[in-house]
Amino acid sequence: MDEKVVPRDQEQGITYHKSSDTVPPENGEITLETTVPETPLPKEQSAAVQSPSAEISIDQSAAVSAAVDAAMAAWEKRQAVTSEADAAMEIKRKRGRRKAFIAAGCVIILAAIILVIILSVRAKARSNEYLSNLQSLCDDILSAAADTEDAAELIHDVWYNCIYEERDINTDKYTLKYSKEFYDDFNDALSNLFDDNDFSAKLLLIRLQRDSIDVQMKKLMDPPDEYKIVFDDVRDFYESFRDLTEFVLNPKGSLSSYTSDYNRADNELLKYYNRVKLYLN
Repeated sequence: MDEKVVPRDQEQGITYHKSSDTVPPENGEITLETTVPETPLPKEQSAAVQSPSAEISIDQSAAVSAAVDAAMAAWEKRQAVTSEADAAMEIKRKRGRRKAFIAAGCVIILAAIILVIILSVRAKARSNEYLSNLQSLCDDILSAAADTEDAAELIHDVWYNCIYEERDINTDKYTLKYSKEFYDDFNDALSNLFDDNDFSAKLLLIRLQRDSIDVQMKKLMDPPDEYKIVFDDVRDFYESFRDLTEFVLNPKGSLSSYTSDYNRADNELLKYYNRVKLYLN
């Protein structure tokens, strides 16, 4: 039976084995087996030793986390820069739009001012042209009215002198026969007057003057605002002139009615002329 002896040195890790059944070695040596006792490690080191892959995973996770944080910081920085750039661009666009609006407003205002000036110049030119045409019309009416009054006065005198047998150097060639006697019918005297070449030429001139005045009057039918009031008097002046010309171009009635109607027409012409000339002066 084997006998095992454990001396005190076992505490130091030395173990002695002795067997009675075995033959001791020839050299009489004793075999010793040494065992190094295990010393317990701290938990942290123990975990690190036991799990090296866990240590690597933690390091990689920290590195990834740091990289992510750096990337996020860089992204946020780029976003901040981009936001600042966008804000600056937006401000620039707003300023550009504001400048564009201001420029457009200035252009519109300038165009409006130019338009007002052009319209004002045109209106002034039209006003001046209208006044010039108005003055020309009134002058032509006065000239034609003077010729009409001369013709009407001669018609009246021939008519009157033939009836009342009044001698006059201006009417005798129309009222007297070759025998130097007055015509019994005043119509014969008036016929002599209207057949006279000089008097016929005067009547033709009056007719042409009236036609010309008709054309001028049509040009004045649309007066500017400042001449709308005077236009009514001008129209009355024109119509009174036309009434007057009828007494020489188409005389009718008796001597008495002819005389009274003519005087009324002549006074009307003078009345409206006095109204018109206030504006002309």
